[in-house]
Amino acid sequence: MDHRAKAEADLMSRTNHPILRNVGGKISPEMSAAKVLWLRNHHPAAWSAATHLLELPDFLTFKATGSITRSLCSLACKWTYVIDRGGWSEDFWKQVGLEEVVKDEFAKFGGVDRVWRAGESVANGLTKEAAAQMGIPEAAGAAVGGPVIDAYAGALSTIGTRVNGGSEGSSLESRMALICGTSTCHIAMSPQAEPVEGIWGPYRDVLLPSHSCLEGGQSATGSLLDHILATHPHTPTAHHAASLASTSIYAYLNSQALLLAQSENLAFPSLLTQNVHVLPDFHGNRSPLADPRVRGIKTGLGLDKGLKSLVVEYVATVVGICCGLRRVVESVEKGSVGSGSGGKVERLVLSGGLCKNELFVQCLADVVGVKVVVAEEGVDGVLLGSAMLGAAAAAGSEGRNEALRDKMVQMAPAGRVVEPCRTDSERAFYEKKYRVFLKMYEYEAQMREMME
Repeated sequence: MDHRAKAEADLMSRTNHPILRNVGGKISPEMSAAKVLWLRNHHPAAWSAATHLLELPDFLTFKATGSITRSLCSLACKWTYVIDRGGWSEDFWKQVGLEEVVKDEFAKFGGVDRVWRAGESVANGLTKEAAAQMGIPEAAGAAVGGPVIDAYAGALSTIGTRVNGGSEGSSLESRMALICGTSTCHIAMSPQAEPVEGIWGPYRDVLLPSHSCLEGGQSATGSLLDHILATHPHTPTAHHAASLASTSIYAYLNSQALLLAQSENLAFPSLLTQNVHVLPDFHGNRSPLADPRVRGIKTGLGLDKGLKSLVVEYVATVVGICCGLRRVVESVEKGSVGSGSGGKVERLVLSGGLCKNELFVQCLADVVGVKVVVAEEGVDGVLLGSAMLGAAAAAGSEGRNEALRDKMVQMAPAGRVVEPCRTDSERAFYEKKYRVFLKMYEYEAQMREMME
């Protein structure tokens, strides 16, 4: 959510360099490529003093193994490294004013010699020093798997979630993993994938060998719901009521939405928002517009400050977030040409804190129109995915073998399926909401343009 490097990201995007095809056409201020240029521009002393600049997964791997070699996942997803084009693009980094990095053979970024692939056995495993620091001296020498970014670790564990003992008839390649929390990351895999405007990737081999990942994202989802509650005058009263009922604020609001709908003879809670709409990009749009300038909109509000006003605004925000996700899904489908499902996303597979919200999960299935698979409660998707990386390394994973895919299947958590709405009236309602959602983007851009 850090957008301090917006000016640097804009500078990089204006190069129109071919490397931008692998990041949806624009550099995001959330990418490390923009952040390192920001660091050089704003803190030159720190930049000059730094020997190595690392993503957190690579830093933790360095602390565990002593290896300073970077991971393919970190470099491809955040640093413009393209494995099937020779790695670093010297002319791109020269164009943005970092000739010194090129001259030094990208030493600050990890060099040009090697990268660790996901689940590959790193160096000589866990060092004695690291094992002792963690209180497990007997684990010295244990295999350490090539790391990935946290969201990709979540995708590893989430995308293979089992239903009734199997994959519920859908292949890994026809699924999209959603790691839902403060923000939401969407990751799909395909043997072949094409660049899509506004979608990050395709990133070749960053998870499974011979597969590319396409990544979408929403900068504020769970954090947006928190914000909506924090800015409404009735929220303290609702928190007190939730506490008396020994439930969470979101479970309380979901139950109140159902009661309100029933009291007004509405078939489902989202009908409460028929004339209230929320454009959810309060912190910019990561996908598919890749525009941090976009801002949120709420329409149809009245003077009511009570419970109904809070519930309606909350439900409208949930619907808006789900509409944003539908737009990401539609964009990713354009690039998933070799998925085996004709590029169609057949299942959304969820993990993370937001998937505990039943209203959100059901609304997501209804708005996108596909089945949603939710990992069983208590599963930490990122932690489980990290364990899969270690298990693949322990199995002797070297480079491009299939050990990691095997571990994805063997260690996949159990889950449940949430079906999308079935009635024509519900489908028609959500289709109208989605059309309004798209119109709001047009209006938001027009208003910004008028005021510039």
